[in-house]
Amino acid sequence: MEPSQFKRVAGAYRHLPLIAGAAEAIARVEALGLQPWGLTKIPASNPYSATEKLLWTMELIPSLHDKVIISPDKGAVGSARDFLVDDMPQWANAKNFPGTLIHFKGDWEPVFEIILSKLGRVELPTK
Repeated sequence: MEPSQFKRVAGAYRHLPLIAGAAEAIARVEALGLQPWGLTKIPASNPYSATEKLLWTMELIPSLHDKVIISPDKGAVGSARDFLVDDMPQWANAKNFPGTLIHFKGDWEPVFEIILSKLGRVELPTK
């Protein structure tokens, strides 16, 4: 199903699978001393998606259950020191995010290379 159709289906966001490696990526972000948050836009054609996305987060990423921002404009959120990892940076004005926009293409390693580079670090601290 095309994204333009998917986003209009009631219940569509409730049962999406977690992207492979996402839980580990969040743990790595936390290990760097950063505070991960979720930033999402809801489609105007499906207002129930806000509830679905919040329930999904509570179930699959409980550490972010109270750290989700819903905004129609991702460029209006954040600061110069923040990172936005987005699989669709061409949507929701993400290109105007005031911090570092990282295009997620399915592999977390390039994401962390950029984050570590911006932080001036070479490797993650050991646990």
